[in-house]
Amino acid sequence: MIPDTNTDRDLAVLYWRLQRGVHTNPRIRSYLYTIVELMRRRRITPARLNAIGLEMAEKEITDYNFLT
Repeated sequence: MIPDTNTDRDLAVLYWRLQRGVHTNPRIRSYLYTIVELMRRRRITPARLNAIGLEMAEKEITDYNFLT
């Protein structure tokens, strides 16, 4: 796996959080486009973005199971 900086990871996490909110608040989409452009400039690959999203989903599921 390619090492990433904290900024790259933060951008990816922000992307996924905004992506989740776009469905309920379409005005967020403009922020999402800006984040995507920043990720392109930093050369964050779709594979890395997906890997971070899967890590977030796994953590969320684990946290949820812990609470129930």
